[in-house]
Amino acid sequence: MKVDRFKAQVNSMARTNRFNLAMFGTGGAVSGLRMRGLHCTTAVMPGRGFMTKTPIDYGPRRTVPTMPQYDAFDCTFRLENHYEDRELLEKWQEAVFSPAPDFYMNYLDDYKGIIYLEQVDHYSQVTYRGVMVDAWPMQIGVSTFSADSSNEIQTVTGQFNYRFWFSEFTNSKPDTFLGGILQKFGKKLGRKITSKLEDVVF
Repeated sequence: MKVDRFKAQVNSMARTNRFNLAMFGTGGAVSGLRMRGLHCTTAVMPGRGFMTKTPIDYGPRRTVPTMPQYDAFDCTFRLENHYEDRELLEKWQEAVFSPAPDFYMNYLDDYKGIIYLEQVDHYSQVTYRGVMVDAWPMQIGVSTFSADSSNEIQTVTGQFNYRFWFSEFTNSKPDTFLGGILQKFGKKLGRKITSKLEDVVF
């Protein structure tokens, strides 16, 4: 294999540090919530499996699926001095329940939202998108303070529950020849625009 061809294949690999995260509150109580995830350092695309049962039957038993099962979504944010990311997380979580002394739980339609987790390529074009539907913040993690690590950046973790997720593969093979041409042209145009923007900004 030629070295240039090998390098091209290596460069085409998906990288863990190229991703986008966005959260949007769609419920009545969080309709104005927008988190673009600019300070998100880690995010884990949830797994998916099945709950199962093993019916009693003659002969060897077989296990069959009964319903899909989804893992929780976890992510970590770096915090700036204004603590905006933690503030948004807390406001979203406070939409789930009323403040003291009542602590009654609100309706799901009032606080549910949607989360997008995207893999992007070298040109910042989205190649994979995971969409989590009816999401809400189940747990806000601790923020640790220590006099022994004065230079360490403060972080906060969030764990989200949701009803289900689905995915979009933006690099899927087109159904038609014309679709392939349009997809290729669109990618080239997107890369040119990204390159121009990088030249201007950086």
